[in-house]
Amino acid sequence: MTLTFLSNLFLYLLPLSLIPIIIHLFFKKKPKRILFSDIRFIKIATKYVTPKKNIRQWLLLILRCLILIFLCLAFARPVGYISGFKSEKSNKQLAILIDCSYSMGYLDAGKTRLSKAKELALNLIDRYSDKLKQICILSFSDSVEQYSGLTNNTGLLKKFVRDINLTNKGTSLIPAVSFVYKIFSEFQNSDQCMIIITDMRKNLLADEVTIENIDPKVKIVFVDVSEEKSQNVFVKDVFYSGLSSTFRISIFNSSDTEQVRTLSLFIKDKNIFDGLIKIPPLKEFNYEIKSTQASNDSEELWGKVQLSFDNLPSDDIFYFSFPVERAKKILVVDGDPKLGFNINSETYYLNTVLSDKEYGNFVIKTYNPNEFNNALNLEKYNVVFLCNLAELNEKTLRNLLCETIFISLGDRVDIRKYPDWIKENITNIVEREVSFSEKQSNTGFFPDLDQFELRKIIFYKYFKLNNLNSREILNFDNEDIALIEKEMDSKDIFIFASTIDRDWTNFPSKPLYPYFLRTIAEQKYKKQQQQNRFILDINEPVAYSSRKPIKFFDLTDPDGKKLQPVINVGPEETSIVYNGTNIPGIYELKFNSEKGTEFKHFAVNLSKKTAEGELTKLDWELIVQIFKDSPKTFIEFEKTPENTVEKILLILGGKDLTRIFFVIVLVLLGIETAFRKVL
Repeated sequence: MTLTFLSNLFLYLLPLSLIPIIIHLFFKKKPKRILFSDIRFIKIATKYVTPKKNIRQWLLLILRCLILIFLCLAFARPVGYISGFKSEKSNKQLAILIDCSYSMGYLDAGKTRLSKAKELALNLIDRYSDKLKQICILSFSDSVEQYSGLTNNTGLLKKFVRDINLTNKGTSLIPAVSFVYKIFSEFQNSDQCMIIITDMRKNLLADEVTIENIDPKVKIVFVDVSEEKSQNVFVKDVFYSGLSSTFRISIFNSSDTEQVRTLSLFIKDKNIFDGLIKIPPLKEFNYEIKSTQASNDSEELWGKVQLSFDNLPSDDIFYFSFPVERAKKILVVDGDPKLGFNINSETYYLNTVLSDKEYGNFVIKTYNPNEFNNALNLEKYNVVFLCNLAELNEKTLRNLLCETIFISLGDRVDIRKYPDWIKENITNIVEREVSFSEKQSNTGFFPDLDQFELRKIIFYKYFKLNNLNSREILNFDNEDIALIEKEMDSKDIFIFASTIDRDWTNFPSKPLYPYFLRTIAEQKYKKQQQQNRFILDINEPVAYSSRKPIKFFDLTDPDGKKLQPVINVGPEETSIVYNGTNIPGIYELKFNSEKGTEFKHFAVNLSKKTAEGELTKLDWELIVQIFKDSPKTFIEFEKTPENTVEKILLILGGKDLTRIFFVIVLVLLGIETAFRKVL
């Protein structure tokens, strides 16, 4: 008889069987000294009685050790093949689940784990197709990839296994197991088994996950095709700061030893940096590279970061594409310049806040109202600040070449001389002390607002605003509106109820003030960035939207193959969407617009959210918890697939001997009790 065990963890308790021996050796009773007249006859009796008693004591000791041994083995759920114990069920189904996530591309001794899994599956088909009625093969990653169907056609099954390829996806066992349980549920009174061939990584099963349709009659065999220790380093993320022209590269070392790798940076197809780096064990490591490769006329910076290849080369490359952040042009028109834009003017405060290069790249130009009204051809600006102007001309506003207009009110404002679509939101001046409300509506416009002390910002006067044809952004603590947003000719218009100098408020002296103005100045750029994402995960769609009409477009994948995206032409914008990003690399979108021929590049990477590159082993206790009512066992891949198949055969053709082992424990307990009474 050959044994294997369904609950291997209990085998680690076998050393406990030595407890009786330890107690016997280290806890002997010390003999008592008793004065006696003559012990000659006792010595003679001892020669004949003591040896027999010692033999009985050692036999009792062995019995107690055997009881503990068989008890541990019984809890480990032994399975063995004994003549006469064959399964009576003739209808049998075997499902072989093969993990094809990208971590299965890890090289062990020059062979990928997927190759080992496929060899094992082919051996199983060869050896057991004559004994099992039906076999099905299923490949899975984070979902079911392919399914062969239940069949006894070995040729078809072998071809299916050979055609399984690595995917660029993460791993999740739940969809695959649920799929097999559903297939098995169609067969009654069957002997069914799942063999799951995987690298047993920790993200195979998520914590606290449950499977609703588990069938406790289905045997589950986990086969681990990975080696004991796996070493992997991967590029987790890449960031770029246009202000400092610096790349920050995040690298994770999932190994338990320090790793040395060559790091290379490519912009477009040009290698601009090579360096040797040391990555500490089990940590995320950040490395910075300064680069000035972005040309003055370039609107994007794309390329890749690459580590020297290790045993899992697929995650050693990270592709990137960053829009080049140019200096934002700001026009400030100050209706109350206070003797040449001096220290108390709105121009002074705006210049002070927006000229700090650490927080943004702004080029600021200032006008007084006369210069603004007399300017014949205003150049294009990103943001125009109109501060405390006595009047605003409808035509001037519409002719402004900008993306955002910020209007702050004050004592110079004559609301009668403002356009009707602005006038409709402004009523009378209110003179009372208010602060910004700490319970702002969740617009998401100022995401870090709760980090500031809003109560310390005091407004003494303000215009009462309403939200007609507009969106509320900020409120005062008396529920009056502080800031609204409107739209005109694709321009975002903001109206602020008070001044942005110190005439009506202490706002300019508070920490919120710089954050407030910079958020206004950058909101259009950030909105465009959110709308058009250029660094994507596998299977995320390539999507690009433009308010300019697109006359012609061409999308190619990293291999140069032309793709067929979907184009949607709307009244305000044109969008291009492609959903088939199944390989990592740079996808190039070429299109014609009013500017001429434009290019946009989209970087598609293996998903780092799945932590597929972290090769930490799955805790067996989690499997026990999820499949607690199912017979299950764990097998490590042997040196050859044939040896592993032999182990699986014992489980497929064996009998659960748990009850027999418990009976043996009871018999031994009975013998031990009888023996103890004799002593």
